[in-house]
Amino acid sequence: MQFHAAGADDRPEPELPRASPFGRGLLLLGSGLSLLAASQPWTRVAFPRLWGAGDGPRGYDTVGGMTCSITCALVVVTALFGDRSPATRQAVAPGALLLSWLAVSAMALQCWHGAGSLRGGTAEFTAAFALGFAGAVLAALACTWRWRQIAPRRRSGRAPT
Repeated sequence: MQFHAAGADDRPEPELPRASPFGRGLLLLGSGLSLLAASQPWTRVAFPRLWGAGDGPRGYDTVGGMTCSITCALVVVTALFGDRSPATRQAVAPGALLLSWLAVSAMALQCWHGAGSLRGGTAEFTAAFALGFAGAVLAALACTWRWRQIAPRRRSGRAPT
């Protein structure tokens, strides 16, 4: 039994568009870049002539890197299993959207806190950190685009009085 408000519009819901392989590809590319970048050191000594060359911990050994890695892996799982039917796409899209922006937030917080120091000297972020951040943003934008395709739309017009 479905309950409708008085005067509710009884038009059927519009059909969802087919899942776009382009959006799924962007999502997998962004998440894959973040996962690959997390396996590399994200910080290094800023002045190697002064302090000696040295790399910091790998991305997944940091709080932001582990958060980004796990959320990107979960987004990949939702992308792989969420495109089977319109009902599953509607079910997993909000969760993938939330997870992907959580990864971006963790990376932004890591960037806000800075690279810190290594062996008593100033540290700087590596290109792997920038690649991981860019991949997380790409995955989040792809999730947003995919969610916008299936998000409920407001119906135009007013209910009859």
